[in-house]
Amino acid sequence: MDWLRSRYSTAIDVLTTKRTLYIGSIGAACAFAGTWLPQIEWNGRRIFDIPTWALWVIVALAALLLIAFDYCHRQRVALEPKINTSFDQYDTGVVQSPVVYKDDKDKLLYETTATYVRIKVEASSVAVKECWAFLTRIEKLVSGRFVSIPLPNALPLTTPVIYVPAKVPRTIDFLQSLASNNQLTLAGSWPLTLRNAFDQHTTYRSKIAVVAEHVTSDICVDVMWAGKWDAITAIQHFPGDKKVT
Repeated sequence: MDWLRSRYSTAIDVLTTKRTLYIGSIGAACAFAGTWLPQIEWNGRRIFDIPTWALWVIVALAALLLIAFDYCHRQRVALEPKINTSFDQYDTGVVQSPVVYKDDKDKLLYETTATYVRIKVEASSVAVKECWAFLTRIEKLVSGRFVSIPLPNALPLTTPVIYVPAKVPRTIDFLQSLASNNQLTLAGSWPLTLRNAFDQHTTYRSKIAVVAEHVTSDICVDVMWAGKWDAITAIQHFPGDKKVT
């Protein structure tokens, strides 16, 4: 019974309204052609001297071909990786977490607390086996306008690459501030050229590119830094939004 039930479900999925319209349209066209084409003559001879059953065979083959093509197209689209990036300060966007430092012998050196600013990445259709995230641009608000902070290159935020299951969100950190030093820095490792990049108390705009199997999703986040590690606020910046935070 399970075998029949699964095949029945597949058949219902294949015979959608659109595909039924394909069959009906082709059938109507061939019925019209089967009625009128044999009546067309040239110099007393029929141009389309084709049996009616042959026309209906052509109808069936054409309908099956269209159904197979449409079904394969839907399956290909469904299996393509699709990623969504988002940011919400109140939904894992800005979090505080303990940080433990140990030496090579796994001996505790000291413990502190940090605030992390992170984006959310979701795979909406199928799992993404290899996902990269890069910080591609940093700007800071100076006198009412954003000024670019030079980057030596796009900075990787995921080392190693991460696995994103379907419909199970993953988060990627890009900024952090430790309670022990009360400084805003990039998460993870970063070049020395950015050592003093976040010294000013202002708004910093970060542009992040998330790449997953030839699909790229960009996101911009404005982070308001007031010089306190536990008072960081942030909001997602959308293209065309001229509001300065």
